Amino acid sequence: MLSIPLPGLRPALVLLAILAGPAPAAVASHTTGYGGYGGYGGGCNSKYTGYSGYGYLSPCFAERPRPWISIDPPHPGAGQVITLSAENVREGSVAEWDTDNDGAFDDPETVSYPAGKKTVRVKVTDPDGRIGFATRSINVHAGNLVPKVSITASQSAPRVGQQIDLRVTATDLDGQITAVALDLDDNGSFETPYPEGGPVTTSFTSAGAKRIRARATDSSGATAIAAIQVDVHTANRRPIVTIYAANSGGPIRVDQPVTLGTSAYDNDGSIASVAFDRDGDGTYETVPASGARSTTVTFTTTGRKRVGVRATDDGGATAEADIELRVSADNDPPTAWLSQMWGSSRMFSVSSYDSDGIAEYAWDLDDDGVFDDLVGPGASTALIPGTISGTVHVGVRVTDKLGAAVTRRQSFHVGVDKFDGPTIYSTGNIREGTTTYLNAMAGAPNATLEWDLDDDGAFDDGVGTYVGPKQFAAGTRKVAVRQTAGTDVRIARTQLIISPALGDWAPSLAISAMPSRIVRTGSPVSLSAWVNWATYTSWTFAWDLDGDGAYDDATGSSAEVTPATAGDHDVAVRATSTTPPVTLEQTTTLSVHSVNRPPLPTIGTFWPVQTSGGDVRVDQGTNVQFAASNFTTDDVIASTEWDLDGDGAFDDSTAAYPTKTFSTLGTFRVRVKVTDSGGATGTDTMNVRVTTPPPNRAPTVSLSGSQRVPVGSASSVWASAGDPEGGAITYAWDLDEDGAFDDATGSNVSPHVHDGWHASRAGPRHRPRGRNRHRPADHRELPRV
Repeated sequence: MLSIPLPGLRPALVLLAILAGPAPAAVASHTTGYGGYGGYGGGCNSKYTGYSGYGYLSPCFAERPRPWISIDPPHPGAGQVITLSAENVREGSVAEWDTDNDGAFDDPETVSYPAGKKTVRVKVTDPDGRIGFATRSINVHAGNLVPKVSITASQSAPRVGQQIDLRVTATDLDGQITAVALDLDDNGSFETPYPEGGPVTTSFTSAGAKRIRARATDSSGATAIAAIQVDVHTANRRPIVTIYAANSGGPIRVDQPVTLGTSAYDNDGSIASVAFDRDGDGTYETVPASGARSTTVTFTTTGRKRVGVRATDDGGATAEADIELRVSADNDPPTAWLSQMWGSSRMFSVSSYDSDGIAEYAWDLDDDGVFDDLVGPGASTALIPGTISGTVHVGVRVTDKLGAAVTRRQSFHVGVDKFDGPTIYSTGNIREGTTTYLNAMAGAPNATLEWDLDDDGAFDDGVGTYVGPKQFAAGTRKVAVRQTAGTDVRIARTQLIISPALGDWAPSLAISAMPSRIVRTGSPVSLSAWVNWATYTSWTFAWDLDGDGAYDDATGSSAEVTPATAGDHDVAVRATSTTPPVTLEQTTTLSVHSVNRPPLPTIGTFWPVQTSGGDVRVDQGTNVQFAASNFTTDDVIASTEWDLDGDGAFDDSTAAYPTKTFSTLGTFRVRVKVTDSGGATGTDTMNVRVTTPPPNRAPTVSLSGSQRVPVGSASSVWASAGDPEGGAITYAWDLDEDGAFDDATGSNVSPHVHDGWHASRAGPRHRPRGRNRHRPADHRELPRV
């Protein structure tokens, strides 16, 4: 049922979701897509509405515009006319511009600037009178920009005498490309012109690493050079092949057709043919039609089925791959994952898959235990109304077309307190002059993010979740991001440490916050600091916990702070080393709110399989170990209680990792209740489906180790195997490719290799042999087959 609030009425619940069938005529003007859902919609405030036959009443209809600014040309020069456009706006919206940074939106949409960094702003008013803003920085360059050029080869490892195609792409941001030439023999002379449209064909008469360079010249005479290296060899190399089944990793039913596909590649030629082994007898008797890379198989009995594929290249070399499939007589229920959609804390989505297709979604949004609040074949999303805030317990039931169903139920936060502040993600190690992108996540829906990258206090260096590409000089760089959501403004800060372009990495200082960077007032936060540096030295730490700029509030690598008021709280640490003399500083921002938010646990399993969220299928008699994680809490966890017998009472265990043996067939519900130190609770549910175990199954094996090996050296290879029934594993190796596993025992070996391809095979006892190909001498990455 679709309920629309009217004046004087107070509906208990408003449900808005993707519904199969046309939208009601009364709200047809608001039919739109939502972030990829709802037909062919283009998002909130998009010019492009959803396809009317499958549209839905968008939750965006009451939101302000969220424009972004595009410029033409994208890289303007000094004095060049720039045309501005407001994108992601509804048709009929009005855009007003401030291009002289005077705060008044009274300028035309075209502008030219002298060289330097400039800021433009736009105010967009939609047809309903709602207003949105956007800001963008424009870097106006002086002089000529160097062109960009890249080169690719049709084969990265050709044979001697084999023809390869070279293709060059050249662009100039502020002019035209006037010439492109190639240096094919690496003598520094670009003697081979590159024809328009390309390619250039070449070959080599000797083996070894060969460098090929391309040079592009623009209309102002500036040049740029790109290079690639190809590895020329004499012997034909084996192709690379993988096999997959189009069943999303789940079980296959008896008499259900399943498609087997393959990906095959030959790095010194082409794939001549592929053939499938559909019955696991080692004979590759099924050859698809010319050009096809797939086949279909139907199994008539249950159990574990091994299927394989063989690829043959144009030189006659072959490679094989295989996988094991599980065939069941039962109709497995769908897989389903319930989540809160980003951009609207009130929108929930279930992602599901079933090989039979999904017949129905049914929601329980009022926590009465009945899935009757929204039911439909297309209702994969649901919306909680704005009148509800706090913790909500959401459930959804997904049913496949043969009647099997699965339920998911989880706790979520909706409209609690003010918005959280933004989070700046770590960029990792940065070197001077290298291209860097910075990334932040907003803590509120429909928020605008603006960046200050030069520590001048002005947030005019970029707009949006990502900014870049940027290049920084060596040293420390303070950065900040400002989040604006309506009248709520929040700021997060951090410091980047940029290493010199060459030499050792500079030491970096990091801060972590437990239980989270998002906390509530009165809840203690444990802070830890550490230094990453290749040079060993001892460090002393001093903390600024009150944001006054003085590092006098605590010492040592850890500290504790208890924020008393809501808002953004900067905490900083200074690390000092005397030998050698180095001082580092780092800042992080705590986002503090006043209302206690309950934990949001997720049930997973450690044994016999590792999972996090969703449901699990195990064999009868299996001892399953559970865990609750991803609490997303704003204070510490006080207790964890489990309902392992499905009676609704959380009285079966208080352990962090409880276990239960499932001795009878059927589907069983496991629940967890987590309570934080403030008394708030959160729950999660997992369904455990217990099925009849198949006959004794073969162990599984995988290989790892050195894949680039000089001739005559030892190649260390490790085997890792496991038995589904937990039995003991022994290993035997075939190192000389004679088909006999009689060359070594144990889980790792170090064979000496000679020029050419080598296949190391590890065989756990009672297991069809596994393969992993190793290749010496030419020092190139090897595929695993």
